[in-house]
Amino acid sequence: GTTVATGPNESVPRIPIDDANTRFTVRVWSPAADIVVRLKLEDANNNRLTVETETRTTVAGAWEVLTFDVASVAPGTNPLNVNTAFTKLSIFFNFGVDGVSGGGGTFYFDDVTFIGGGGLP
Repeated sequence: GTTVATGPNESVPRIPIDDANTRFTVRVWSPAADIVVRLKLEDANNNRLTVETETRTTVAGAWEVLTFDVASVAPGTNPLNVNTAFTKLSIFFNFGVDGVSGGGGTFYFDDVTFIGGGGLP
């Protein structure tokens, strides 16, 4: 994975997640469609406080904007706790597939944006 950081301890400013605002967009380029992309948030000072969600690419060899909603967590991961100070963001391409099985490849991302909306039911 790749961690997006602008501050110390691989951190970003606190992400303003609350019960009604849980969505992000990320512009991605993938060599193949149907690749799992996982977004992970955590407290940069406590790596046990995390939330993870994922989606899949839909096009190959082109840029697309993926939407992630941390209210909908990835299987087997922590539930969203909106009281956590989420100050670290990482992105994992082809999540759950080792490099040999995945065939390698180059992935790109840009424009990670907290867009709000979504939310807990």
